[in-house]
Amino acid sequence: MYYTLNILPSQDLGVTEWGSLSDNADRFTAGAYNKTLIHEKFTLEVNFTEKNPPGDLISLYIPLMSERFILALKNAGVDNLQTYPVTLKNPDLGLVWEGFSVVNIFGLLQCVDLDRSEGNKLLGGYNFKKLVIDVQKAEGTLLFRLYESPSTIMVHYDVAIKMFTEQCEPRFIGIDFEPIKSA
Repeated sequence: MYYTLNILPSQDLGVTEWGSLSDNADRFTAGAYNKTLIHEKFTLEVNFTEKNPPGDLISLYIPLMSERFILALKNAGVDNLQTYPVTLKNPDLGLVWEGFSVVNIFGLLQCVDLDRSEGNKLLGGYNFKKLVIDVQKAEGTLLFRLYESPSTIMVHYDVAIKMFTEQCEPRFIGIDFEPIKSA
């Protein structure tokens, strides 16, 4: 069984300026291993506040995650991540957050059962209303992007269960795992 990785709807604050990362977005969305190392530490402008600080998952298109969420993924067996530290700054309030990284998830699998799924074909993929995964094609991969919809990140059941049965305190903020039907 698989889940889609989602940001909770209540997480309505986020990145307001991606800076030079916007020029490198394809490095984080193509599902390929980045052979060229990025040595730059990125600074991203955000609109988080002291009362509403960043959650553990801030963006999916260019995945932006807390280090503790990344560590939990790795502890659950995920080994296809490249991480690049970022600093989050709210320039209007003078607030700064460390302990976050943009993440390249390398692994782009073609495993959607298009006959049983429902969605609209868009430029660069599908927008699914109903998603069905062919688990044999997914081959037990723990974390990957969908070839048919590269902005969709899939999480294996074993990873989700391990992450939420271990004592992670406080619990992950702003993250939702939505169960997906399997063929």
